Amino acid sequence: MKELTLLFIDDQIGSSTSHQRALVARFDELNQRVGLDFRFCSGQMRSATVVVNDVGLCLDFVAAACEFGSPLLLLDLNFDSGSLNEYGFPAGRDGDLVFGEAIYQAVHARFPSLPVIFVTSKPQSESNFPEVAYLNKESLGSDAFVRCVLQANLLRVDLVRSMVGVPDTHVFASSSMGQCYSNAHLHATSRGSILVRGESGTGKEYLADFIHRSSGRTGRFIAIDVGTTPMALAEAEWFGIEKGTATGVEKRVGKFELANGGTLFLDEIADVDPVLQAKLLRVLETKEFCRVGGREPVAADFKLVCATSRDIAAMVVNGTFREDLFYRIADVTILLPPLRERPEDIRLLANQIVAAACSELGIGNVTLSAEAERYLEGLPLRGNIRELRGLLNRVMAGVSSHAVVQRSSLEQYTQKWPLPDIGRENTQDREYVPGTLATIVGLPHLLPDTDQVATVEALRGAAPKFDSWVLRASTRLVRDALLASRNPVTGRFNRQQAAQLLAGSDRLVGQEPLRLLNRMLQRRVSRPLTQQDCEELVNELPQGVAR
Repeated sequence: MKELTLLFIDDQIGSSTSHQRALVARFDELNQRVGLDFRFCSGQMRSATVVVNDVGLCLDFVAAACEFGSPLLLLDLNFDSGSLNEYGFPAGRDGDLVFGEAIYQAVHARFPSLPVIFVTSKPQSESNFPEVAYLNKESLGSDAFVRCVLQANLLRVDLVRSMVGVPDTHVFASSSMGQCYSNAHLHATSRGSILVRGESGTGKEYLADFIHRSSGRTGRFIAIDVGTTPMALAEAEWFGIEKGTATGVEKRVGKFELANGGTLFLDEIADVDPVLQAKLLRVLETKEFCRVGGREPVAADFKLVCATSRDIAAMVVNGTFREDLFYRIADVTILLPPLRERPEDIRLLANQIVAAACSELGIGNVTLSAEAERYLEGLPLRGNIRELRGLLNRVMAGVSSHAVVQRSSLEQYTQKWPLPDIGRENTQDREYVPGTLATIVGLPHLLPDTDQVATVEALRGAAPKFDSWVLRASTRLVRDALLASRNPVTGRFNRQQAAQLLAGSDRLVGQEPLRLLNRMLQRRVSRPLTQQDCEELVNELPQGVAR
């Protein structure tokens, strides 16, 4: 079944079958992905002795196509032959219009929502309608056409998904997300860097992976969570290390080297250490680096995609992020909208999560009632997709095969796991709190290469009344302390050092951190944390995490 109907009005292509076959051949690649239905019209009435350009004929051609769908019109401007009959132009026409522009004027008056592209060799600067999308006839083909329709935002989201090859696992139906993926596809093949901004849980890594798929690069997609990378280990982790740099150290290839020829994704780039900011800038400027303990430069040819949930431009203003690095990582900025601003995506995501849970649990198909879907669409979901997934996974743990989940079940689990009372204007601060807590006690944002699930479960057992937000904050606080105490050579954790890091009480100020820590310890903390308090937190972690 054809997905997109393309209407061509052109005096040469519309009257020549050989020209039509040649044009269709230019769209073979796109035709395989989307499925195209080509229809042609010369825009002329022809007889043995005369050729007459006729707008009425063009209107009838477009009207017939619109009865069976939503086509897209590709329109020539200069008709090389043919006279103009008295009914050729609509009433009140501009005498300076070429015939193709007269067709556009008439079609737009009758079908104002019909997307139109001028396909012509006439310079766009000479057009009387500069707002209309433009394609050069000589370079017409799949790639040029896709770029044109994406830049002009001419098509429905489902067609955009098919055109740019969005994987089925990336679920959305909103025009705002369609625009994000369009922009990502347009810039994926460029050499410029891309900065993806959005709240935690909006799918920034999904978009980064899509950029890699669209880039045409044959190398690997390498992701680094900058916000949680141990600063003591970051240089070796990123750039690699030569054998013999320290006692017992073997040669190790860094992630920047693994990304050579592919895509490097730096998540939470705003949290990178100032020293590493300078080193990262140097790599981006020179396209090479040296391993720790090495002297020979290593090539760094990768597509750079960065992501952050923070206002990095404001950080440049207040001096916490290098301005020159900001301009190197943000050639293009894509802003992912939060889930609450695209409710049409919530239903699709919810059903995808439920289907995945059914497969994991080995139970028959479970569905959401219409009322349950409407309830989900009305939730603030400040944790975005992660919060939605957490809620539905809790619900799915208690259902049987072929059940229909009702609104009451969702309400029960929503009330059991209440969100903090934070207004929408403070949403950005919500995801910043874990980082703020770590900063307050003097800890960096470090890489969670420990068993994070085990850590979360241990804390959940110690404090079963945690809501998901406080749980994430406390887990990250304890994890940061453990990772900061890890020996860079042996990789082992020093539990006593971790407890001492958590006891950095001289900087633990403000009511919000105290409130969170009260809930963490299930006691009233009106004083700085003691060594005993910190040891309790560290000791709650399983031995597999804190060795």
